[in-house]
Amino acid sequence: NILGQVLEMRGDVAAAADVYREAALGERRVGTEVGALVVLTNLVFALNELGRRREAAAICRQVVKEAESQSGQPLPVSEGIALAWSLLSYEANQLEKAREQVVPALELAEQMNITDGILWGRQILARVHLACGELSEARQVAREGRRHAARLDVYKGKVAWFSALEAQASLQEGDGGAASRWAEATSLSPSDTPLHWDELVYFTYVRLLLSQNRLDDARTLLTTMERSAQQGQRHRKLITIYLQQALVQQALGHTKEALDRIERALHLAAPEDYRRAFLDEGQTIVDLIPRVRTVASDFVDQVLADAGAGQAVPRSQALVEPLSERELEILRLIAAGRSNPEIADILYLSLNTIKWHVKNLYGKLNAVSRVEAVARAQELELL
Repeated sequence: NILGQVLEMRGDVAAAADVYREAALGERRVGTEVGALVVLTNLVFALNELGRRREAAAICRQVVKEAESQSGQPLPVSEGIALAWSLLSYEANQLEKAREQVVPALELAEQMNITDGILWGRQILARVHLACGELSEARQVAREGRRHAARLDVYKGKVAWFSALEAQASLQEGDGGAASRWAEATSLSPSDTPLHWDELVYFTYVRLLLSQNRLDDARTLLTTMERSAQQGQRHRKLITIYLQQALVQQALGHTKEALDRIERALHLAAPEDYRRAFLDEGQTIVDLIPRVRTVASDFVDQVLADAGAGQAVPRSQALVEPLSERELEILRLIAAGRSNPEIADILYLSLNTIKWHVKNLYGKLNAVSRVEAVARAQELELL
């Protein structure tokens, strides 16, 4: 188990999965079910990193089936499998199922003071809240996780998990300033080479760079992350990397390149039902995937249905309400890479007034970030 964790820390998740599997068989041969469950839980997380969600879910089902067939109460450690399973449910956008699995598992981990269970449980629960748009709940869970991790002698990157989730809540709320302060406080840079455990943090950082229209910086960082994930066979991370690269290309006006990246993501995601990866990257991805539907038609249809966009919306009807002259003026400045304070100075308006206009822009364009707003405006030929 320790060897597997060391291999994971080095980014060699494939080797770690082999070690966990061998360890689980060894534990069962000598009859130590608790040890086997611990190692199998780690195996499930590792398989998900490798993009093998269905295989991981099959292990979860088998463990639960065996626990139910035993006389008496199932081992408390089996809740670890429920916790790992909740991440797999989240990945398939089964959000209520994920919530039902993670909440009791987290409660038990807290009662038994199982450090990894507490940290993983709070991370997964916060992500479920974010996916459901429950931003205040997500912040509360992430804040608790950050404070708990800071008190422990654990890898400090796990503390960063939770501050990144708080920053993600700020981005979804349209508060780029708070997210920028987070990135500055944590000294993140586009020239960094993230470790395996830190990649979730850097995905949030890329979303911030996209919202700031820092496309070259986002592209540089994603290229580094792509190389690392490919070498480590971490296909789940590659899905998100490809989708974020697609957003960069689309913002640059390179739609063909954007669609190529989405196709790569689909080839990895569709067989394993990684729907949430597409939804987490926002409306621009949802708008683009019908154009590559033939790659994985059933999967694309499921993503569109989950996004509430099961039927294509004609572009002529895409704007429910036209943009005002002031909104168009602000949109052009956003496309030019101007920040809200800079726009306020240029137009001699208060910062709060600019924020109000930007919020209205997002609503009319069905966007959640500056890069999405610019991409949608380009598609609608508003720029």
